[in-house]
Amino acid sequence: MTAAIGAGFAPPVPALVEQGAGAHVAPIEEVGPALGPPVLVGDAAHAFSPTTAQGAAMAFEDALVLAEMVAERPLADAVAA
Repeated sequence: MTAAIGAGFAPPVPALVEQGAGAHVAPIEEVGPALGPPVLVGDAAHAFSPTTAQGAAMAFEDALVLAEMVAERPLADAVAA
């Protein structure tokens, strides 16, 4: 499986992939309708290219801000802000 991930890339990518511990590859899946208004965090809420690896950092920042908003006011008001 690891060799297939590096296949088609120019050197040294295939060799580097072979040295790695492997990768988890999962399809992007659709989810059903939300029960209420959605909360977007990370890459979903910010216009970063996925190759900049900023999604996790933004998700942490978004979670902290959301937690502060929920702690300061009623939940309905916090998510409406």
